[in-house]
Amino acid sequence: MKSITKSTAGILAAVLFMASVPAVSFPVHADPAVITIRTKEDLMELARVCTSESYSEGKQVILEADLDLSGEAFAPIPVFCGTFEGNHHTIRGLDLVSPGSNLGLFRYLEEEAVVRNLKLYGDLKPEGSRKRIGGIAGTNKGRIVNCSFWGTGEALETLGGIAGINEASGVIEDCINYSDLTGNRKIGGIAGENAGTIQNSVNEGEINAASEGLDEDTNSKNAIAVDREKLLSTIVVEKVNDVGGIAGLSSGSIRQCSNSGRVGYEHTGYNIGGIAGRQTGLMVLCEN
Repeated sequence: MKSITKSTAGILAAVLFMASVPAVSFPVHADPAVITIRTKEDLMELARVCTSESYSEGKQVILEADLDLSGEAFAPIPVFCGTFEGNHHTIRGLDLVSPGSNLGLFRYLEEEAVVRNLKLYGDLKPEGSRKRIGGIAGTNKGRIVNCSFWGTGEALETLGGIAGINEASGVIEDCINYSDLTGNRKIGGIAGENAGTIQNSVNEGEINAASEGLDEDTNSKNAIAVDREKLLSTIVVEKVNDVGGIAGLSSGSIRQCSNSGRVGYEHTGYNIGGIAGRQTGLMVLCEN
């Protein structure tokens, strides 16, 4: 039997290594830094491979068709720091019901990330911890521009139609929320909590307008039956706070924004506002 030369062994090793790497299949584009999304399978593949910042860094993702995710177990895109160009297309059927926090179409948008020109329809009703939930992103550190969200959302804390929390470096501009949102703490039409900048954005959805809040533990097997009317003025009222048409809690900047949606449930909760439920930042040229 002939011996295998070092060069042959190297080739075989390389072949075996390449066979062990999962294939990433997107429509071919002339520029390797550009990824085109044409089907729901393409979007789900993007969610599968964006597990670290390094994958999307410097890349441009272009949506080239309307997509419908209805009936699909779509897992949010974990982390993104490139540019997602929606091209004014629509993604429907984003239904988030699995347990967790930091959930949306994207879980985390990093400082370099830009998401723009996207229409999104969905129902955000996760179980479990249910914090930092948003239509476009759970946590935004980048820029979200000219995006809109239709549907419903429920979370215990930090719920927004566009982003759950808009961090200090985050910018949300020219966005609209049409969804109805319900939660306990830091609930806002655009962002549940804002430490960055929200500008030229509009809320038309109802924010905590028909509910006294959510049960803190919907899965508890040891829940004790109580007189709801007796506790309405104590426990329920105390757990609902910081609710606003644009932001539930804001330490950042809110500029030239408007709210036309109903905010707050009668005699329930603290810190309820047309623009912000509670704010220590800047509010300029806003209208409720």
